[in-house]
Amino acid sequence: MEETNIHTMIRDRFSKLPPKLQDAITSTEVAGKLRALSQKYRLHIDQGQILENETYMVLLGIDQAEKYEGNLKKELKISSENAKNIAKDVAKEIFL
Repeated sequence: MEETNIHTMIRDRFSKLPPKLQDAITSTEVAGKLRALSQKYRLHIDQGQILENETYMVLLGIDQAEKYEGNLKKELKISSENAKNIAKDVAKEIFL
């Protein structure tokens, strides 16, 4: 998929979200929590960016929440246990 199409898709999805969810996605609080989780799990900078991307894809409804843990394991190249723990913390800190 071309990068332009991805940006257009994200923009379209974002514009259709309820205002409260739009505010949550754009808040510095979500980004700060994701950075804190990156530090907690000692992720490299590039892995931290992947964690943010995967999380925002779920928040925007582009990726399914049920696949989040598996996506983290695959994209971050981490163990199943670490992916499960990160997904659990993201669910508690951000998704809920």
